[in-house]
Amino acid sequence: MAQAPTADWGITVVGERQHTVRADDVTEATLTTGRVRVSCASGDRYDATWRGVGVGDLLDGASPPAETTHLVFESDSGYAACVPVGDAIGGLVAVERDGEALAEDESYATRFVAPGVDGARFVKGVERIRALSLPPEADPTEYENLDLDSPEYEKTDA
Repeated sequence: MAQAPTADWGITVVGERQHTVRADDVTEATLTTGRVRVSCASGDRYDATWRGVGVGDLLDGASPPAETTHLVFESDSGYAACVPVGDAIGGLVAVERDGEALAEDESYATRFVAPGVDGARFVKGVERIRALSLPPEADPTEYENLDLDSPEYEKTDA
């Protein structure tokens, strides 16, 4: 099977079990494509076609508990975003944008993207995904480390 165009990366996925997906595990057959509109804090807006591994596929090996309400996406730099599971499951951890490997143009090889999710939560350099079961009164932002004043802050247009 052909190898997908990726860099050297690994993502640890934590649910009832923990497993790691590495670049070498990803083949052309395991990639999916999605189109997402991104709005940067700088005012730039663009539609991009992202290609990567579906969040649901990444979760399969970790067996997240049935009561999972949120997923925390953590970067290699400590940036972390807590996303409702219903929103995150439709996303992917991208390795390409508009046909180009992220690692060729950026300082990161992977990026979480999902339609309808605020761009500040489009974590770059994803290295870990954790399943959380939060009670209704919990504040998901307590599980985040977002620097909204950073030029990295982006949001998607709904």
